[in-house]
Amino acid sequence: HRLPLAGWPAGAYLCLKSPEISFVLPQLAGLLPSARFVLVFRPLAEIAESMFRKSRTVRRQAVFNRRWEEERDGQGRLQPPPGVPLEWAGLWRQGTGFQRCLLNAAAYAKALVAGCALLPPERFFAYDHARLRAGMEPVAGALASFLGVEAAGFAGAAGMIREGAPPMPEELAGQIAPLREELGLNALQDDLAGLAAQSLQRHGGGERA
Repeated sequence: HRLPLAGWPAGAYLCLKSPEISFVLPQLAGLLPSARFVLVFRPLAEIAESMFRKSRTVRRQAVFNRRWEEERDGQGRLQPPPGVPLEWAGLWRQGTGFQRCLLNAAAYAKALVAGCALLPPERFFAYDHARLRAGMEPVAGALASFLGVEAAGFAGAAGMIREGAPPMPEELAGQIAPLREELGLNALQDDLAGLAAQSLQRHGGGERA
């Protein structure tokens, strides 16, 4: 989408819920050289479950139909969307709809970790939403430090956050194990946790982490 950035005030905040921005994080940093990025992630299984659930409820939106059913190559085989590594194409074609969501989630994680490695550490703050659900501190205090705002401003947010993880149907949970090792899901989750730990340490949350 085109955004009228030229008319925005210098102190504006932009919130993009689409995880596809993880694929272009260095490019965004180059286009917005004075911007800093707050990057939120969840456990990869939660991301996949959310995508799968949404794909069944918004099927009139063309993006889901193209991604899950209509993106095919010249031989009629399912074609992974941009961002999913080419070496995962076979898994994409063989997998279920939920497993394709998991492939997407893993691709986002790989891109996010790689993108942050190309940015100066002071330009991004990453945190795990599952950690935030367990309690606003130390995330809120460190995030406030990163943004240069008062931590008290987050006080009202605590009551708006659901503490528990979204339910994972058993039939979906059973589809994760066959891909866990092949996608390196544990290592990816560890890499994301490392980004979050670095953010907390840089902005005063390390001792309470």
